[in-house]
Amino acid sequence: SEKPNVNAGHWQALLQKGLDFIPPHAINPRSREQLQKLPLKNGSVLWVKERRGLPLVSLGAFVNGGFPLEGKLQGVTALMTKCLLKGTERKSHEEFSREVENLAAHLDPLMEKDYWGMTLDCLSSNFDKSFDLMTECLFNPRFSDAEVMKEKKLQIAAIERLKDDPSEYALLQSDVLTFVQTPYAHMPMGTKGSLAKINPKDIQRWHRDHLMAKNMTWVAVGDFDAQDLKRFLDSKLPLLPSGKRKSLIKVAARALKPIQYELKTDGRQANLVLGFRAPVFGSSEYFVFRVMNTLLNGMGGRLFVELREKRSLAYSVYAAHDAGILAGAYQIYIGCAPSKVTEAKRELLELLSEFSKKKVSAAELQRAKTYMIGLYRMGLQSNRSQVHSYARYEMSGLGASSVEKFQKLIQNVTAEVVQKAVKKYLQTNEKTWVLLTPKSNPKEK
Repeated sequence: SEKPNVNAGHWQALLQKGLDFIPPHAINPRSREQLQKLPLKNGSVLWVKERRGLPLVSLGAFVNGGFPLEGKLQGVTALMTKCLLKGTERKSHEEFSREVENLAAHLDPLMEKDYWGMTLDCLSSNFDKSFDLMTECLFNPRFSDAEVMKEKKLQIAAIERLKDDPSEYALLQSDVLTFVQTPYAHMPMGTKGSLAKINPKDIQRWHRDHLMAKNMTWVAVGDFDAQDLKRFLDSKLPLLPSGKRKSLIKVAARALKPIQYELKTDGRQANLVLGFRAPVFGSSEYFVFRVMNTLLNGMGGRLFVELREKRSLAYSVYAAHDAGILAGAYQIYIGCAPSKVTEAKRELLELLSEFSKKKVSAAELQRAKTYMIGLYRMGLQSNRSQVHSYARYEMSGLGASSVEKFQKLIQNVTAEVVQKAVKKYLQTNEKTWVLLTPKSNPKEK
């Protein structure tokens, strides 16, 4: 069989060729496809964009807070969002699910670092009825003892299964260690101990405390008239307590104490994660970090080329910038043979050191930017992905309209600021290591 072409330049050229055919209005909308911000009668806000090409509507309701405010109730937001679809005050779980299915609609609860909510995807002809179901489960969920218990058992089982995927588990452990002394320093699903203490009343209270008009944002993209949609929402949305927006207080991040965490697992390979503090979402360095991450990451990125292609030190290697409003973390993951851990650690640190010493070339920088902008454009092809992007930027403080400025913000990043960011964030003793190795393997020194 024919071998795939692993030359990064080949894929870059192919991607560029594909991008040349994307009509400009798909990214820089004019006329009707303008993003608008409309205030709603109940005190919440609607961001709306008409896209008339297909008879589809995507709508999201996003609620500020949740995960970073959990304190001792770790896992309550994940549990609460899963229970939203498990029956309402008027309908059982079965009745509700059947009605959603009959409309060919999709209702999906979600939980992000700084907010939670629900999205609806449906045919525009079924929007009215689908919206009624969305608001019914969002504002009047049943949270019955039986359904809460069932979901709680499933969540505990999912927590117990985390170690079955050592790479995912290593990244979660790195998250907790690297976000230490910030509101993100706990597992998204909580722990068996924290979940055991959560009862249906806690979930009802958590839900009620977040649902205030000023704490909610609506985002809609699809086949409708913007003003008609505003009038429709104004006539349908319940009056909510006005209350204040949930305050996600930024605390000055203290120095990160270097720490090494090791765990023996049943897996066969070693899973290594290096963690650093990183810029928050919305900071001036956020887009610099996005570019820096692309230079390190991916098939043509330095991590893959140096550690896997040239030195055969890793089965898989990748990096990710996990940025919230209150704190950010940067993690580099290596999956390798247990015998190669020491060398992989050394070579990774050497690679980062070299990266900080020499400015990236204009050609490599432009390649990374072209690739990023291409992926970004392709990612915004669906209504649903646009809703999620606008929500992320709006809820995280940059403002939904910043999504339209992504291309410009990326193009503005220079080789100088990338090098500065590498030195500042990745050349420091303030870092965490997580290492998961097989039980049968002699301990690495």
